Amino acid sequence: MIVDNKTLDGNKKACCGCAACKYICPTNAISMQVDSEGFSYPVVDSSKCVGCNKCIRQCSFKADMQTLKYINGSNSPICYAVMHKSPDVRWNSRSGGIFTALSDYVLQNQGVVYGAITTSELNVIHFRADNEEGRNLMRGSKYVQSDIAECYSLIQNDLDCGKLVLFTGTSCQVAAVKTAMGKDYPNLYTLDIVCHGVPSPKVWKDYIAYIQKRYNAKCVEVDFRNKKKYGWPAHIETLKLRQRGRIKTVNSRFYSELYYTHLILRPCCSECPYKSINHPGDITIADYWGIKKAAPELFDWGGVSLVLVNSEGGKKMFDCVKTEINFKETKLALSMQPPLQSSFPMPDNRVQFWKDYEVLGIEGILIKYVGNKKDVDGSIFKQRLLFILHRILRKW
Repeated sequence: MIVDNKTLDGNKKACCGCAACKYICPTNAISMQVDSEGFSYPVVDSSKCVGCNKCIRQCSFKADMQTLKYINGSNSPICYAVMHKSPDVRWNSRSGGIFTALSDYVLQNQGVVYGAITTSELNVIHFRADNEEGRNLMRGSKYVQSDIAECYSLIQNDLDCGKLVLFTGTSCQVAAVKTAMGKDYPNLYTLDIVCHGVPSPKVWKDYIAYIQKRYNAKCVEVDFRNKKKYGWPAHIETLKLRQRGRIKTVNSRFYSELYYTHLILRPCCSECPYKSINHPGDITIADYWGIKKAAPELFDWGGVSLVLVNSEGGKKMFDCVKTEINFKETKLALSMQPPLQSSFPMPDNRVQFWKDYEVLGIEGILIKYVGNKKDVDGSIFKQRLLFILHRILRKW
């Protein structure tokens, strides 16, 4: 929290940018302002602030997840490997299609779904959908911090009207929504995503601008992880550009490689209270990267979802979609990917990186911190070849 441009606790690691404090402020004293790294932070107008401290008391990023109560008094969630029965759903999903199964249940019961979409301008925001067409925009990973500020009032209104609501987002976003609503709603279901960390919207915008300049074309579509061409395990982004009336496709790992340096992540991600098995959502989902240990017979290049059922509400939802999925209960100990254990530490060279960013811009940063284009292109070719060989061998 910032008051007259001064941080209350002197630590940006204490804010996830959810904007819940702005929504709950009784005097509209809080606005969200973007810093030099492209992340938004709350700023307090001291002339409007009455000192009620509601924003501080209800800050979801200070949650004590150790007090979470699981199903039947357990101290851990129920763990499943899940694949949607529809191959079409799986190949159009990020992993195994569990989000589609759960959101289908909500939509079929005249409910609404909230999740992240990529807009026509390639910004990432949270969106309200009451039909499959809108919901389908939420499929797939978006490696940019999404803006949920405009959703709070819509969610509150839907809940007060008695609609069944499914909110999906990162753990900090789910916790923020539950806190901002002010009470427990039996018609609110939450689905949080195991998160590596949220990167800067500024860097993403600069990257798109760089691509457009390089190819002298407008970027009209992005797939942050092209599973259909490279398989589920790969992290290769595909960008479609409109050039003289034609669509040009660019496959790259530059953005994903920069993402995995952790240099463009929000500062709070290095001290995230949700980097454990304790999550605020009724259900937690992720790519099942431990599937070869937990249930090797289920591994598939089309994707497998890791599902953690955390609450009685989550169990109710999961039970309602079992006819749409193939699933197997697995051991949590064999499913512990890094974000379920701890936060990734802030890189020692992060301060220098942002100094370099001001001077070099995105193109210079990619050269200095990601490396040679030939090396990146070579890794993409190898991944494509590996996927093709897999498809051929599977047919045999």
